Amino acid sequence: MRQLAEQGINYRELGREEFEKRVWKWTEESGGTIQRQMRQIGDSCDWSREKFTLSPELSPVVREAFVRLYEEGLIYRENRLLNWCPVCLTVLSDLEVVHEERQGHLWHIKYPVAGSNESLVVAHHASGNDAGRHGRGGESGRRAVLAPHWQKALLPLMNREIPIIADAMVDREFGTGAVKITPAHDPNDFEVGAASQIGGN
Repeated sequence: MRQLAEQGINYRELGREEFEKRVWKWTEESGGTIQRQMRQIGDSCDWSREKFTLSPELSPVVREAFVRLYEEGLIYRENRLLNWCPVCLTVLSDLEVVHEERQGHLWHIKYPVAGSNESLVVAHHASGNDAGRHGRGGESGRRAVLAPHWQKALLPLMNREIPIIADAMVDREFGTGAVKITPAHDPNDFEVGAASQIGGN
């Protein structure tokens, strides 16, 4: 799709048949790359028997194998956080994502601790969309000290209670030692949210 985009072609306007033709052409041109890499690391296979998993004679076999594995409980489906490409309008593998570190600014927001006179100061990397994000649910103040595990904090402006959870992932020396997590926005937050059974966006 990147190749088509560089040519100024929207793959969605090609139609399925033409798009498949171009995919197979690309496969013929680039398909040997993985084999060359395997040979370089010393794989000793009978290369005369090599097949492409999407070949017409293999597709039904691959599909049947996955269905059987699923029915036997050896593979499963699960909701996971994915990398959505707004340009290609598709999901990308973690291996295809290039992460960039950028210098930013921390905003410190005070969250009252429910049922007490204390407050929890949470360091946010951005403040512009906090109110919108808070309104969708699923966030928690994450803190290793100060408040007992599962005590509640009050969401500023909305006065909604959210849980405070203790998690080893937090660097207590960074910012205030407390951060807001948003399970649907960050892979680390997703893992913590899943372990703590916190859902939402």
